[in-house]
Amino acid sequence: MTVPTEAAYAELLWSGGETAFTPGFTAEHIDDVEVSYLDADGLPVPLTRGVHFNVSLDSALNVSVTPIALPVAPKTMTFERNTDAVQGTNFENLHRYNATVHGVLFDRAFRLLGELKSRVVRSVGPFFTSDDVVDFRPRRIKAADPIDDSDLATKFYVLTVTGILNLQNYVIQCAASAAAAAASAMEALGYKTGAEAARDKAQAWSDTAENTPVQGAEYSSYHWSRKSQAAAALVLAALAVTDYGFVADAPTETRDYGTVT
Repeated sequence: MTVPTEAAYAELLWSGGETAFTPGFTAEHIDDVEVSYLDADGLPVPLTRGVHFNVSLDSALNVSVTPIALPVAPKTMTFERNTDAVQGTNFENLHRYNATVHGVLFDRAFRLLGELKSRVVRSVGPFFTSDDVVDFRPRRIKAADPIDDSDLATKFYVLTVTGILNLQNYVIQCAASAAAAAASAMEALGYKTGAEAARDKAQAWSDTAENTPVQGAEYSSYHWSRKSQAAAALVLAALAVTDYGFVADAPTETRDYGTVT
């Protein structure tokens, strides 16, 4: 046999309808597969094989996990391989090269190396430290909210080696998002330009100087207010005259319309 991938850990969503999980790694024995779910604090809660789930291996030792009584969905499930680091074969008693025995032993060694690498890249520092307390509980690494650069790289590694993350589709989605953002920016710029033009036109209709057309033969509010003021002044001046010329201008008494008092 061979060990085709370094993957030894996976996080998959339990929505309540899954009939099987394929975490994407192989195992030597079903006892080596550990399953947990993450609680509200992101801490793993171990589940029991034969009670909460069953494990099966195909001819290539690929792992498949079947739910029996999992916690109430939705939950994030964790699948991890934990191979026993033991070797009970005495090579002196083989008397000849046994390829099957040696293949199993080498596969076991490389699975252990994969598990070690998986745990190393998922290792994080303590929650907090003080003068007398260090909290070394495991912390959930969140895909959508990485704590720091190492968390982001860890999640990227897990998604990549388990095949969950399709880089090509991710790049296409990012490019589409960037194009949509650029289009929205151009549209917003157009709205801004239109608003500024409307503002300037309104200012012109309001404040353009007297006798200065705003558009064609149309004038501003200021122009017509000045014309109204001038017309009102003429009317007031006319009303202030008490002699309308009928007495002073009459050449004879017959044209005297009366005495102005």
